[in-house]
Amino acid sequence: MASTKRLRQALRDAITDIVVNGLTTAEAAEKHGYTLHSLQQALKKPHVRSFRQALSEAHLSGVGEEAVAVMVGLMHKAKSESVRLEAAKHVAALAGIKPKEEVTHHHNHEIRAGWVIQLPPLESDGMKTIDAASETSNDLPALTDGSSQSDQ
Repeated sequence: MASTKRLRQALRDAITDIVVNGLTTAEAAEKHGYTLHSLQQALKKPHVRSFRQALSEAHLSGVGEEAVAVMVGLMHKAKSESVRLEAAKHVAALAGIKPKEEVTHHHNHEIRAGWVIQLPPLESDGMKTIDAASETSNDLPALTDGSSQSDQ
């Protein structure tokens, strides 16, 4: 059940400045004769929180109506067609009108392209050692396409 405790006028004004005028808690405290700590403590009390919540809801309701009026004005008077379109979409959505949803189909195909190269097995320690000084091009393993080197 909501508390019926009364708030001091200075506290009500401080909360109004925070909610409506966008002051920080520190700014509101200084403006209305509170220390920052005392205003922070007051804002934690249940009856103060209830007042702040009710004020916020009332303020947002009025601001919401103002925002709709701005959108309608943009919808009719904006010079940019894209601005008029976006405003119209928002106003239509508020009126419960939604654009038809487009159905999209996504196809996932796995395509692999490229060459497969088969390498000869590695030596027992897992490393292939090549002595570049003693090997010639004839000693190197050949990449094969199914034919041998002697066919060339």
